[in-house]
Amino acid sequence: MSSHIKNMTLSSQRADISAYELIDIVEKYNGVLIPAHCFTPHKSFYGNCTDRLEKIFKEKYFKVPAIELGLSSDTYLADQISELETKSFLTNSDAHSLPKIAREYNKMQVEDISFKELMMAIKNENGRKILTNYGLDPKLRKVP
Repeated sequence: MSSHIKNMTLSSQRADISAYELIDIVEKYNGVLIPAHCFTPHKSFYGNCTDRLEKIFKEKYFKVPAIELGLSSDTYLADQISELETKSFLTNSDAHSLPKIAREYNKMQVEDISFKELMMAIKNENGRKILTNYGLDPKLRKVP
């Protein structure tokens, strides 16, 4: 990604590549693209870019199995958006905010701790699923 990001050492970056193009790069390395902080005001997909993720990802939208809610949303709010009815919701702390790791987290139904089981839970397959998201009430979020 260094050819798309100016300073790779910063914890929060902008890349000069579209989300549409990023899916192909992520898949090339056997990864999964899950948009994070989707509701952050002024900076995120729903907070600034679009009212429909399908406009951004186009025919590749089906490749996005989940979205990460961030501090500005919760499951109740995200459930109001019809295009998200087939997506799982995740709530995660940022790895670049070490003192806040595990402040937000998910409870999942899996058989063992592995990437394969994690992906089955995210995709709601074979009895695996996201059971609950635990996070801060969006009313307590930091306002930009």
